[in-house]
Amino acid sequence: MKKASWPLWIFGGLVALFVVGLMLNPRHVPSPLVGQMAPALQGTDLLSEQPIDSADFNQAWLLNAWASWCSGCYLEHSHLMELTKTQPGLVIVGLNYKDQADDAKAWLDQHGNPYQHVIFDPTGRIGMDWGLIGTPETFLIDAQGRVVDKWMGALTPERIERSLLPALQKLDAKGGR
Repeated sequence: MKKASWPLWIFGGLVALFVVGLMLNPRHVPSPLVGQMAPALQGTDLLSEQPIDSADFNQAWLLNAWASWCSGCYLEHSHLMELTKTQPGLVIVGLNYKDQADDAKAWLDQHGNPYQHVIFDPTGRIGMDWGLIGTPETFLIDAQGRVVDKWMGALTPERIERSLLPALQKLDAKGGR
């Protein structure tokens, strides 16, 4: 190979990397938790002020990290409310992340509460255990306590239909729900 062709080869390689990067889904950030046992989720319920421990959960559940200041959380909230109607046995646990208790309570009063429990995480310590990057983020945990999947960003009807519901059906088929 001639020395003059090296810059052309390097440029071609960079273009190829750029094209591959454009095809990746920016909302899909792999989680090291998927396939692993979920971190312990212990805290105080925002509304009842009772202690909550995920070790007491004996069925599949969703963990949805949200905050009253989060615009994406507002976008997905009505879809979570609908999910409680279409999947009545599904436990949805809210992780109120880096929020003010009064703001979070007011937000739930105004928009409705799709959560069986709302764990208050004002400092973000619990969120750090789960590897949260931001809000909203949602995790599906099976009855054995393993993280099945994770979604970053708002759960839209399309994401629920194409990804969440099939994951729940797969758990049903395995008896993991």
